[in-house]
Amino acid sequence: MQLKQKYSIKKSLLRLLPFVMLMAPACKKNKVEPTLPEPEHYNVVIDWNWLDGLGLAPPMDTVKKYTSNRYIDTVFINLTSPNSTHFLAIDFLRARDTLQTRIDLAPQKVWGKGVVYVSSQGGAQLPNYDISLAEGMALVDSIWFTDHGWTVKRLGQKYK
Repeated sequence: MQLKQKYSIKKSLLRLLPFVMLMAPACKKNKVEPTLPEPEHYNVVIDWNWLDGLGLAPPMDTVKKYTSNRYIDTVFINLTSPNSTHFLAIDFLRARDTLQTRIDLAPQKVWGKGVVYVSSQGGAQLPNYDISLAEGMALVDSIWFTDHGWTVKRLGQKYK
């Protein structure tokens, strides 16, 4: 004897509906967000001079702001008023120490720019800081300034 069973498509679909709903998200295509091109990298120049009231280096927070920006390749500390011919050797040492704190924020990113003029009498090769009354720069400081991007010249020497 054969049993006849009533078959309802409606009931079957209603039973399958929860499974279909669970599987639907798995069948969706993943949305791919368009990738935006990286912004251009650029350099920043911080103009600064000995006499502008900022002291022996530009403000630390200004340098920090630019060195922490990942889109900035290089931060140049540009000495715009290079007249430092009246500086004593100890003054250049203080300036070097202060500028070093700015460079230490990002040594591969922060560089000097511009010309530092020293006294034509003392020049930039004084042997030490003991000559406290002599205008000029100690040799070790002259090397430091040039190693970090600045040009050191005696007053009256032509800049090339």
